[in-house]
Amino acid sequence: MTRALGPIILLILAIGLFFWFTKPQLAEIGELNIRVTELNDALSNAKALQDTRARLREEYNMFSPLDKEKLNKLLPDSIDNVKLIIDVDAIAAQYGMTLRNTTLESEGKSDGALGPDTLSYGAMKLSFRVSGPYAAIQRFLEDISNSLRLTDTVSLSFRSADKDMYEYDVTIKTYWLR
Repeated sequence: MTRALGPIILLILAIGLFFWFTKPQLAEIGELNIRVTELNDALSNAKALQDTRARLREEYNMFSPLDKEKLNKLLPDSIDNVKLIIDVDAIAAQYGMTLRNTTLESEGKSDGALGPDTLSYGAMKLSFRVSGPYAAIQRFLEDISNSLRLTDTVSLSFRSADKDMYEYDVTIKTYWLR
């Protein structure tokens, strides 16, 4: 009888050991295998991202310094207010006009919206007054629209100053990446 009882006790111990120790360990191993798979996927994504970053950096470094300057002028990462006014004044000076009464207005969220500003770009309005003949303001506005700096002419009003001379109130909007 004791001979038959030994294997039964060992079988009960084996079953108890399986449910008490082995089964929880197998479940933990399964969870760890899932975690390893997730981490391997994240690692391969990170490697692909690093490869893409390195490729883009190589392409960017192939640009000439002049092209980089043009790109930065087209979409700067911030607005240098003084440089903006100097650039616009330089264009006006080509036509014998000088900027007067300049004002800058940073554009925030419109319509009084609440919450964080989620736009990936910022905008600034520059208002000023210039005097000159009609042909000069036409060429001036054409040069502004054809310049590398991304701008929109928001408003233009004029009044007569002298014979063939007018005063123009101009507002332009320019943009930058945040």
